[in-house]
Amino acid sequence: MTSVKHKVSNQTEQSECSSILAWVGDQNLPDDKAVELALPPHLSHASEDGKLHAARTRDGRLCVLLKKSIGWKGNFEGLLCCDSPLQQSELHETDTGLIYLSLPGLGIFEEIYIKNANSETAFEVYFDLN
Repeated sequence: MTSVKHKVSNQTEQSECSSILAWVGDQNLPDDKAVELALPPHLSHASEDGKLHAARTRDGRLCVLLKKSIGWKGNFEGLLCCDSPLQQSELHETDTGLIYLSLPGLGIFEEIYIKNANSETAFEVYFDLN
Protein backbone atom coordinates (compact mmCIF):
# COMPACT_ATOMS: atom_id res chain seq x y z
CA MET A 1 0.00 0.00 0.00
CA THR A 2 1.41 3.38 -1.03
CA SER A 3 1.31 6.02 1.67
CA VAL A 4 1.75 9.76 1.30
CA LYS A 5 3.37 12.08 3.87
CA HIS A 6 0.77 14.29 5.55
CA LYS A 7 1.34 17.73 6.97
CA VAL A 8 -0.88 20.22 8.73
CA SER A 9 -3.23 21.88 6.25
CA ASN A 10 -3.08 25.57 5.52
CA GLN A 11 -6.51 27.30 5.82
CA THR A 12 -5.71 29.67 2.93
CA GLU A 13 -4.80 26.73 0.72
CA GLN A 14 -8.05 24.92 1.58
CA SER A 15 -10.06 28.04 0.82
CA GLU A 16 -8.21 28.49 -2.48
CA CYS A 17 -8.91 24.86 -3.42
CA SER A 18 -12.60 25.22 -2.59
CA SER A 19 -13.00 28.42 -4.64
CA ILE A 20 -11.18 27.05 -7.66
CA LEU A 21 -12.94 23.67 -7.60
CA ALA A 22 -16.29 25.51 -7.45
CA TRP A 23 -15.36 27.66 -10.46
CA VAL A 24 -14.07 24.69 -12.49
CA GLY A 25 -17.18 22.71 -11.56
CA ASP A 26 -19.25 25.43 -13.24
CA GLN A 27 -17.29 24.95 -16.51
CA ASN A 28 -19.12 21.67 -17.29
CA LEU A 29 -16.01 19.61 -18.00
CA PRO A 30 -17.06 16.21 -19.37
CA ASP A 31 -16.06 12.96 -17.64
CA ASP A 32 -12.72 11.38 -18.65
CA LYS A 33 -11.32 14.66 -19.99
CA ALA A 34 -8.42 16.99 -19.08
CA VAL A 35 -8.11 20.61 -20.18
CA GLU A 36 -6.07 23.74 -19.53
CA LEU A 37 -8.17 26.75 -18.55
CA ALA A 38 -7.34 30.42 -18.05
CA LEU A 39 -8.39 31.45 -14.57
CA PRO A 40 -10.83 34.37 -14.23
CA PRO A 41 -9.24 37.61 -12.95
CA HIS A 42 -10.36 37.10 -9.33
CA LEU A 43 -8.58 33.71 -9.20
CA SER A 44 -5.62 34.31 -11.53
CA HIS A 45 -3.24 34.89 -8.60
CA ALA A 46 -3.57 31.18 -7.71
CA SER A 47 -1.03 30.05 -10.32
CA GLU A 48 2.16 31.49 -11.74
CA ASP A 49 0.79 31.77 -15.28
CA GLY A 50 -2.89 32.50 -14.48
CA LYS A 51 -3.94 29.07 -15.79
CA LEU A 52 -4.83 25.68 -14.37
CA HIS A 53 -5.13 22.14 -15.58
CA ALA A 54 -8.39 20.40 -14.77
CA ALA A 55 -9.35 16.75 -15.09
CA ARG A 56 -12.66 15.05 -14.60
CA THR A 57 -12.18 11.33 -14.04
CA ARG A 58 -14.28 8.63 -15.66
CA ASP A 59 -16.25 8.33 -12.38
CA GLY A 60 -16.91 12.10 -12.23
CA ARG A 61 -14.32 13.25 -9.68
CA LEU A 62 -12.69 16.62 -10.36
CA CYS A 63 -8.98 17.47 -9.84
CA VAL A 64 -7.17 20.71 -10.61
CA LEU A 65 -3.47 21.46 -10.84
CA LEU A 66 -2.21 24.95 -10.02
CA LYS A 67 1.41 25.53 -11.02
CA LYS A 68 2.85 27.80 -8.32
CA SER A 69 6.32 27.93 -9.88
CA ILE A 70 7.36 26.91 -13.39
CA GLY A 71 10.95 26.11 -14.24
CA TRP A 72 13.09 25.02 -17.12
CA LYS A 73 11.72 22.31 -19.49
CA GLY A 74 8.26 22.69 -18.01
CA ASN A 75 9.25 21.49 -14.56
CA PHE A 76 6.92 22.82 -11.89
CA GLU A 77 5.89 22.87 -8.25
CA GLY A 78 2.27 23.38 -7.39
CA LEU A 79 -0.93 22.47 -5.67
CA LEU A 80 -3.25 19.62 -6.63
CA CYS A 81 -6.84 19.93 -5.37
CA CYS A 82 -9.54 17.30 -5.81
CA ASP A 83 -13.21 17.32 -4.85
CA SER A 84 -12.90 13.86 -3.27
CA PRO A 85 -10.02 11.66 -2.10
CA LEU A 86 -7.69 9.98 -4.57
CA GLN A 87 -8.10 6.25 -4.97
CA GLN A 88 -5.26 4.03 -3.74
CA SER A 89 -4.94 2.60 -7.27
CA GLU A 90 -4.06 6.10 -8.55
CA LEU A 91 -1.02 6.40 -6.26
CA HIS A 92 2.21 4.69 -7.23
CA GLU A 93 5.69 4.40 -5.74
CA THR A 94 8.94 4.47 -7.71
CA ASP A 95 11.89 2.20 -6.96
CA THR A 96 13.45 5.13 -5.10
CA GLY A 97 10.42 5.68 -2.86
CA LEU A 98 8.89 8.70 -4.63
CA ILE A 99 5.08 8.77 -4.69
CA TYR A 100 3.22 9.92 -7.78
CA LEU A 101 -0.35 10.29 -8.96
CA SER A 102 -1.36 8.70 -12.24
CA LEU A 103 -4.71 9.30 -13.91
CA PRO A 104 -4.19 7.39 -17.20
CA GLY A 105 -5.34 9.14 -20.35
CA LEU A 106 -5.62 12.53 -18.64
CA GLY A 107 -2.51 14.28 -19.96
CA ILE A 108 -0.46 16.07 -17.32
CA PHE A 109 -2.29 14.08 -14.63
CA GLU A 110 -0.61 10.85 -15.78
CA GLU A 111 2.54 11.58 -13.74
CA ILE A 112 2.51 14.17 -10.95
CA TYR A 113 4.83 13.61 -7.99
CA ILE A 114 3.47 14.24 -4.51
CA LYS A 115 5.68 16.10 -2.04
CA ASN A 116 3.14 16.32 0.80
CA ALA A 117 -0.53 15.60 1.40
CA ASN A 118 -2.09 18.64 3.07
CA SER A 119 -5.40 16.79 3.44
CA GLU A 120 -7.19 13.90 1.76
CA THR A 121 -7.93 16.19 -1.19
CA ALA A 122 -5.07 18.76 -1.37
CA PHE A 123 -1.45 17.98 -2.20
CA GLU A 124 1.84 19.79 -2.71
CA VAL A 125 3.09 18.38 -6.01
CA TYR A 126 5.91 18.69 -8.51
CA PHE A 127 7.19 17.43 -11.84
CA ASP A 128 10.87 17.32 -12.72
CA LEU A 129 12.28 16.03 -16.01
CA ASN A 130 15.77 16.10 -14.39
